[in-house]
Amino acid sequence: MTQEEKDLLIKDLSCRLPYGVKVHAKYTDLGETIEVDGIVKMVDTDGFVGIEIMYDTSSSYICVDIDDVKPYLVPLSSMTEEQYNEMYNYCYNAEREASKFSNGELKIVYNYELIKFDYLNRNNFDYRGLIPKGLANDLTTLNIKTPKLNNPQITIGTKIRSKTNSNVILNIISNDCHGDKFECSNGSVLSLKQIEKYYDII
Repeated sequence: MTQEEKDLLIKDLSCRLPYGVKVHAKYTDLGETIEVDGIVKMVDTDGFVGIEIMYDTSSSYICVDIDDVKPYLVPLSSMTEEQYNEMYNYCYNAEREASKFSNGELKIVYNYELIKFDYLNRNNFDYRGLIPKGLANDLTTLNIKTPKLNNPQITIGTKIRSKTNSNVILNIISNDCHGDKFECSNGSVLSLKQIEKYYDII
């Protein structure tokens, strides 16, 4: 891997850190090469990646060289029309929420392109072309299950109403890559269980 490729991969993984990007990694233990899948928890500028490996009842943490890490990503070309519309709604809702905090002295400006990249990072789309460079695994060609929502009705743009106060209506404006935590238009973050227990989908 060239230094340019390392820098590109470091930049890409760093942007995806908040969303728990899954990677395939290999490392050597007692002279034996071990290959594992895990979630990236740390990336440093020297090219070391901290990865959490999840087991049924426990987890472990390893630190490997960037050369030995390949994220699981989705080609941008495979984005569906539904996902494109979801991205558009995500950007629109984020810009609209930001405008509520603007006044004559301080104006928060949201860049549409930056919000779009946030959506792409959340959903593991390969917008830097890592897959054709051989720096990432193509999720669409591998037999790996991507995280799915337990309740497919709850997506970005969904409106929910409080079961205890019908005047409280919220919009879902984002979700994490595992689909079990959702950011609402009022700034709160609700788990899937909280939404199903305390809110109705409208």
